[in-house]
Amino acid sequence: MTVQSVLQGIMLMYSTYPKSFPLNQVKVQVIQEFCNDF
Repeated sequence: MTVQSVLQGIMLMYSTYPKSFPLNQVKVQVIQEFCNDF
């Protein structure tokens, strides 16, 4: 997956479920996943 497709998916989920979406947890997980690739 590309960073762009991941971010688009996160934005879609967040806009659909803004009150229940665990944005901070997802940010931490995405940063960990992509930083481990480099």
